[in-house]
Amino acid sequence: MEIRPLEFAIVVVASDCNPTILNKDFLKYQNIVPEEWGWKVTSPEITTPPFASVSYDSGITVTVEPNKFQVVDHLSDHTPDASKIPEIARKYIEVLPHVRYTAVGHNFKAMFVQSDAEIFLKDRFLKTGPWDSEDLPLQSVGLKFAYLLEDSRLNVSLDAASMIDQSGHEPKEISGILFHANYHRDCQDYPSFEQVIDHLKDSESDWRNFQSIASRTLG
Repeated sequence: MEIRPLEFAIVVVASDCNPTILNKDFLKYQNIVPEEWGWKVTSPEITTPPFASVSYDSGITVTVEPNKFQVVDHLSDHTPDASKIPEIARKYIEVLPHVRYTAVGHNFKAMFVQSDAEIFLKDRFLKTGPWDSEDLPLQSVGLKFAYLLEDSRLNVSLDAASMIDQSGHEPKEISGILFHANYHRDCQDYPSFEQVIDHLKDSESDWRNFQSIASRTLG
């Protein structure tokens, strides 16, 4: 089964973030997104008290809300282990170490190409019963799993989905299983920036764990 990574996101939960400081110049002059990377801003910046956002042509978007800081990589040509967002998140935390950070989340989203995804999910995870019968035919299945790992909590969801594949000469629709995973780690200390930075180092091992769990879950 082919895996296509779609998105990697890092969410740092906090109680007192300040969205009004976020803009491209702040990210550049604080060396969070250094000028030598050559990234261009692709849409108008948003900088307001409740929400701020900066998006780059690299596929990366940085957002800040009062209760969280988030970096998303849309993975146009690489996998999560080659992403720059752990570095961006680390630099942001180092610039603002006294914010009350309370948790770190690593989120991975991938498509597993499968032409009969609805049937596959039904056959693999659902036994026969009155919930899928002639008078009540089941069209699709959505699944959620929760795990307690050694140092984190993991929530996984699986759904049949379709997407437009732009990688070839002509766009085409492909179907498959949308596999989403969230690795959540709490921060107990204050100031907690050192603990946040330690948690950010787990992104590569989380990606490997994601691939392993997806392989065992889907076969």
